Amino acid sequence: MKQIDVMVLSDSTLLRDAIQAMLLPFPGFTVIGKCETEDAVRMAARLHPDVLLLDISLPDSESRNILQALQADMPDLRVIAVTYYDDSDPEEIIDVLGRGIRGYLCGKEQAAEVADAIRAVAAGDVYLCPGASDVLLKSYRRHARTSRQDPPAGGSPLGAQPADRRCMQLHCY
Repeated sequence: MKQIDVMVLSDSTLLRDAIQAMLLPFPGFTVIGKCETEDAVRMAARLHPDVLLLDISLPDSESRNILQALQADMPDLRVIAVTYYDDSDPEEIIDVLGRGIRGYLCGKEQAAEVADAIRAVAAGDVYLCPGASDVLLKSYRRHARTSRQDPPAGGSPLGAQPADRRCMQLHCY
């Protein structure tokens, strides 16, 4: 099994240390870097992690700015969004995935799920935690029901809105 080098970016020492501790029981992972926002781009360029776990609850769009800088410097870097919150907004999830992030983890994930997400993303797959998948599916179904009752002009046969179709494309392909 190939070793997966992981970097954790968060302004929370607790989150950084918790992710590192969660991965200890699982072979094949090395947390090669933990940092706050100001060190992120420089540290990633120096360490070349296979996967970066990015705290998307950073203040003032810092996670977006850092992601843009990382993608400009390291376009092949695989990133997983991490959030404390379990009640994610479907638009936020779609936005994050649309920015090139390959995984999404919510606050309830167990250590094995975090390890699974990192393995999947390192292998080039997309990983959505069950909570994010549930939020997206409920949103899709809600819009599909509404659309069937009052179909929009030019809408899809299933009643999916453009944002819903984009969500399903990102999740399913």
